Formats: sequence, structure tokens, C-alpha cells
Amino acid sequence: MSSAGTSLTSIAYPLLTLAVTHSAAKTGVVIFVRLVPFGLFSLVAGLAADRWSRRGLMIAADAVRVVAIGILAGLVLTDDVGFWAILSVAFVEGVGATFFVGAEPGALRAVVPRTQLAAAAGAREARRSVVRLAVVIGFRLAVTPDRLVGRVESVRTTISLLVGPVGPLLAGLLLEATSARTTVAVFAAVGLALALWGTLS
Repeated sequence: MSSAGTSLTSIAYPLLTLAVTHSAAKTGVVIFVRLVPFGLFSLVAGLAADRWSRRGLMIAADAVRVVAIGILAGLVLTDDVGFWAILSVAFVEGVGATFFVGAEPGALRAVVPRTQLAAAAGAREARRSVVRLAVVIGFRLAVTPDRLVGRVESVRTTISLLVGPVGPLLAGLLLEATSARTTVAVFAAVGLALALWGTLS
């Protein structure tokens, strides 16, 4: 349920920002601000998940997200929503999502038998539509000591997500400065170059 909500907000923030500001650049900034907590707080979230109740941390993180989204919904309903409100809520909700994700692997491990861990981890990742090998993830979770699961997953998440928020920010700025055709061409060329580099190296 929480993953579904996270997926919906990743669509809702850009659409709401475009509707309110009519600016592709501001939309890119909102997406950046929503994703940047993953890079900033993943290590802290993993440490918190290893020190405190993972279940409690996940519930608290979702409670923060519900309150933030509730405030934004109230502002939308009263037609009082502005760019800074969207930006603030996106950041707070992103922080909540970071702590939820930081506690999730350890919580999964606490409720799933070791023999089924690889399958459970694969199912979790499939729901997120992330392209990773379930066997590798399950193996990593199976061999990581309980007391380190949050930190190991947080380091992996931090490394993989530090660069992630930059894409939407650059796309919004490029779209604002040039045209949709130029933006798509630039990102297609970069994607092609990265694919070729990954294939040839």
C-alpha cells in the first residue's frame, strides 16, 4: 500500500506543479526536491532502522507522509496551493519515504523465513518496478548480519540515488530553456551513450 502511494505521488507532484505554475523548470525542481532526501538521509535512515524498531519507524514514516499529503490535499481543495507548499510537502514526504525504505529490508527479513527471503525480496522489488536481480538482492539480505541490514541497504540506496534526482531537475531546466524536442534529443543521446558505455566496458 505504501509503495502504491509513493508511485502515485511521483506522478501527482509533476502534474500538480505544472497545473499550478505552468513551468517545466519548477516541475523539475519539485521532482528533484522529492528525490533528494534519498541521497541526503539514506544512511541516517539505515542507522535508525538498525537501532530502533523497524516496524515503528515504518509506521512513523508513513504517518509523516500522510500528514504532509493531507495538508497538500487541503490546500488543493481550498484552492490555496502554491509552488512553495508543493515544494515543502514534496521534501517532507520524500524524507518520510526515505526512512520507510531504509527500514523495509530489515522488516522483510524479520517476517520472512530465510529459505523464502530471495523470493520475498524479488516480489518486493518487482512491485517497485526496479530492474534488479532478485537473486542478488535476496542473497545480499541473506548473508548480511541482522544488525547491519539497514546500513548495507542504505549505502546501496545512497550510492544509486545520489545522481537520480539530477535528471528531472536538468530536464525541467532544459525544457524551460529550449524545446521539448531538444530535451528529448539530449536525454536520448545521453541514454544511448550510457548504454553503449555499459555494453562496451
